[in-house]
Amino acid sequence: MWLEDNKKEKELEKKEIEAIQKGINFLLATDKKFVGAATITIKDFNEICKNEKIDKLWRENVEEDIGQFNFMDPLYSSVYPDLTVSELNDIPEETNRIIAKAVYCKKVPQESILKEINELERDGGYNSTHILKAISIATREDCYEDNFFPLIIDLVDELSKKEDEEGKRDDLCGDNIGLDLYNERAAFISEMGFPLKDSWIENIIRCQQADGKYGGYSDGGDSDSELLSTHTTALGLYALIADLGYCK
Repeated sequence: MWLEDNKKEKELEKKEIEAIQKGINFLLATDKKFVGAATITIKDFNEICKNEKIDKLWRENVEEDIGQFNFMDPLYSSVYPDLTVSELNDIPEETNRIIAKAVYCKKVPQESILKEINELERDGGYNSTHILKAISIATREDCYEDNFFPLIIDLVDELSKKEDEEGKRDDLCGDNIGLDLYNERAAFISEMGFPLKDSWIENIIRCQQADGKYGGYSDGGDSDSELLSTHTTALGLYALIADLGYCK
């Protein structure tokens, strides 16, 4: 039994490596646009990969991108060098405001970010994934770690149940938003150091297209679909790379 389980594990790991390589090749070759969130995700998984071409890719995109997500990572400090607490409070989108406060958590009162988190409705969707991402950033910045631990457990449990539920859908791979969320849940769970279920990994691999991308657009596709696809692809890769802990 042990030998059989080990063989299956090795086979799945091989498929992960192949999927990662295909996805990276797609991102390096594509002429599609990246939203800031995709750029940040590529930067995040390249901290594991340490690939010079990927490093160049996200850095070039940062120089061109002046989008709504620029405050979500310190790498955009040239655009937002010193946001004040008042400016952070004025960010209109709740999920983005939580991310921004996590980035600048050393100047934000702990009660402020916890209040925002508790006010957000959670259903295993983007609100929940963004809360988990915010906690990941705050932990990285050495803020609030102990106080966040019970919430991390609750969030991972909530997101895991949703991932199990969504993974049973026959139309998962063809649902652009649904697949983006599926990859995002897996990526952020894995980023926090929790293992991914084999079924989640298998679904991420299954939904990857022949050219390495995730999500749908044609050559004449609308710009929103193009942007979403690069985001979904970056998240799928991050989930697999963080799960393996290395990148070939």
